[in-house]
Amino acid sequence: MSMSIRALGWTALLASFVFAQPPTAPPQPAHNPGTAGKVELGKLLFSEKRLSADGKVSCATCHDPQKGFVDGIEQSKGILQMAVGRNAPSMIAMGHVASFPVPIGHGKELFGRQARERRVRIRGFPPQSKVKAVSLEERCLGPIENPLEMGDSIAGVVHALNEDPEMRRRFDAAFSNGWKGVTRDRMGKALAAFLRSLELPRARFQLFLDGDTTALNDEERDGLAIFEGVGRCNDCHSGPGLSDGKMHRIAMFNSPRAQWRRKVAQTRQTELQRKLSVHQRNAQKLSKVGKPGSAHEARMAALIGRVLTPPQGRVGGYGQDLRTFDIQAHTLPLWDVPRTGPYFRDGSAKRLDVAVAQHITEMRAVAASRRSNRASVAAIPTELKPSWAASPPPAPGELRKDELGKLMAFLRTLSAGD
Repeated sequence: MSMSIRALGWTALLASFVFAQPPTAPPQPAHNPGTAGKVELGKLLFSEKRLSADGKVSCATCHDPQKGFVDGIEQSKGILQMAVGRNAPSMIAMGHVASFPVPIGHGKELFGRQARERRVRIRGFPPQSKVKAVSLEERCLGPIENPLEMGDSIAGVVHALNEDPEMRRRFDAAFSNGWKGVTRDRMGKALAAFLRSLELPRARFQLFLDGDTTALNDEERDGLAIFEGVGRCNDCHSGPGLSDGKMHRIAMFNSPRAQWRRKVAQTRQTELQRKLSVHQRNAQKLSKVGKPGSAHEARMAALIGRVLTPPQGRVGGYGQDLRTFDIQAHTLPLWDVPRTGPYFRDGSAKRLDVAVAQHITEMRAVAASRRSNRASVAAIPTELKPSWAASPPPAPGELRKDELGKLMAFLRTLSAGD
């Protein structure tokens, strides 16, 4: 291929690329326009350990700004010093995801004799969780009340921060809607404003999107063509944040990764039971001799009890079972992905090339399963349909070794300095 033809080809590719626009700052929602005061307050709260029950864990504990907003371990650890069931994703470009789809509780209409009869008629499909959109402001507050992560309550954190006159002053200075001090709404808005302020890495792919076609070499541009073509990566990883912000079915219930997740969950469940017994015994012993430490031990036992008690014990990777025939996950932004391993929400892949190859294999299996079970899925009543049934998953082609190498070369251009 002559240089002129090759250059023409890459220009056409760039023009057709679904996110061929230079990434801009995340859009500011009308209810929470970003201001310097909110961003500064959100940055302070992000590292504030008083947001956790033991005063030892902050958002930055798992999303370390010095490490690309990840902690670099397989599964993050919270106040119980136990794996929380999730790998901490990077916060870079999260501001570009307007809302997050999350499963919500099973509706009452899905239980009882009628629901059991309907499940029998559709060949044993279990009731699936519905999905709702959760704003970035709400999402920022979730880890505070998660018993394995920060283990506190929003009301408790608000009360503790309001006891600090300087913190109240900072909140009132950041917001112009009266002298309210610390509130739930303000905390969520400040944290979200901080995340939306994070700049994307000045990666070579950004320069390419700005129009500098020489920013990528031939191998990397071949990888970009695979990303958009046979790999079908941009079906989900699109837009300025390289994420569609949706939830997708990404692996089968009987896949090796699903089996590994169940094994890890069972191990965690056993360890939680052991810790529960220890804290309960300690609380009883200290209480008998009137020592104040009994309150702390009782609180820790209560936190573990929240994890082990349904429905909390069966969501978010905490329980012993997945409750679905597949693994579903949010599409996470890809910016800086070479530096933010381990990969997948379960942290099971330490290397990016291994994660990409495994992801393609799993997505091909999901697509094949959907084709073979199209009639069965169509027969599921609307209220029982799993969230992935609404749209077909991407079906990537099977990549040769050299194609996978070119795709990896392109992904490395998403980090600064590569």
